[in-house]
Amino acid sequence: MIKEQIRQFFATKKSQPKTIHMEGGSLKFKNLPKENQTEILKRLAEKDEVAKKGFDGILPGLTIDGKVVTVDNIKEFEIKPGAKDEVKNTTYEELKKLNKVEQVEILKSKGVTKIPNLEDDRIKLILELQ
Repeated sequence: MIKEQIRQFFATKKSQPKTIHMEGGSLKFKNLPKENQTEILKRLAEKDEVAKKGFDGILPGLTIDGKVVTVDNIKEFEIKPGAKDEVKNTTYEELKKLNKVEQVEILKSKGVTKIPNLEDDRIKLILELQ
């Protein structure tokens, strides 16, 4: 476009165009001024339903037990520390019935990093940790 066409085009617009001179650099959203960032986000939210919900603080598509998760009620869904299912005291026979993957998961949940290869050693270690 030539300069005259550009002036005619923007003469019909409500506000002046924002010109960005990059001089070989790249444009990053986070480097824009905060007021411009919020203005852009609001304009995007007008056009997209999911962006509108996200801008309002609703986490789109995330429902737990039939409740929609929002920024305000997300604390209700947090798992409390120590609320994990603890491995109950088990016997040697019960541990023998478990496969290798389940035994390794039990050891990892107890914080063991060096897991023995032999099944008997894994079972003995689990029984010691209980």
